[in-house]
Amino acid sequence: MLNIRTQWNAQARKGATAAAVVLLMSLAACGGNINSTASGENPGASTGGAGNDAASTPPTRSTNASFFDGIFLKDSGTGYYQFDANFQGGKVKGTAKTAFYVNTDGDSNFSTTSSPVAGTFSQQYVSQAYITSEGAFTSQSTPYTDIGTNSKIFSKLPQGYELGMQGMSSPLYQVTVNAQDVSGQPVSQVVYKDEGPATNGLYSLLSNDNTPMPQGSTIYQTPYSVLTTHLWVNLTTAMSGSGSLEQIQTANGGTIQSLGGYRYLQPTPDSATYVEYNGVIYYGELLNAGDVHDIDPAAYNRAAAEFIAQHEAAVLGQ
Repeated sequence: MLNIRTQWNAQARKGATAAAVVLLMSLAACGGNINSTASGENPGASTGGAGNDAASTPPTRSTNASFFDGIFLKDSGTGYYQFDANFQGGKVKGTAKTAFYVNTDGDSNFSTTSSPVAGTFSQQYVSQAYITSEGAFTSQSTPYTDIGTNSKIFSKLPQGYELGMQGMSSPLYQVTVNAQDVSGQPVSQVVYKDEGPATNGLYSLLSNDNTPMPQGSTIYQTPYSVLTTHLWVNLTTAMSGSGSLEQIQTANGGTIQSLGGYRYLQPTPDSATYVEYNGVIYYGELLNAGDVHDIDPAAYNRAAAEFIAQHEAAVLGQ
């Protein structure tokens, strides 16, 4: 997700998430909906999330809503989809696409619907914690995104939105949605633009597909700026045999610090962050306000997603 993002930050967060997903394949539930009524853990944090409307009041609200709703509003928007895959023996055995949308202009969170595309697929979910000075806020999402059961749209922007978690007083990220017309470009070239991990299955299946994309095909790149310093923690799997933060510090160096009542250790700026969460050590990432992240999994509008899904199905013999 960079200008300042280290190699760990750019690759390992999504890689660690993907690895955890693989471990959960036999336990995961099928695809469903995410809505703003789902709850998350936020010890020590206020509820309600002040500031949801302040940043989106007139005179700019109508313009901002027009751009946002033009993509995300169910039925009338152009659509916003990400792809995912299940693997077996290193090969793709099933694929799916997930739609992210709002049902009305006033929705405070995205809804999602995951639909199998081809092969045998079971949608995986990742549990994540976001720790700010206000405490910890948990959410569950499909891989490669922070949009989840407890996320919140704080405001709509002229070319994106601000995203945080329910109960936070301020958003975590300012997300820019860059739409790129890829009509007529080869499928292989389009999926190559996707900065997502190899585990979404696209490049594995379509790297040799030179069929031109249909007219109206759009890919969305979503660079974002960090607005609130926080720790991101992958709660899907704990670190095995890691010992305590003190033991990790002895082996790797660094200073044990605290944020929102949770201790963490980042031995060097380029290394993973180790976070102690409810007595267990997890891999995480420290994101500082002002950081800009420009490498993130891409999304596709409805026309592009449906076309790519058809070609995935053809490759998998569906």
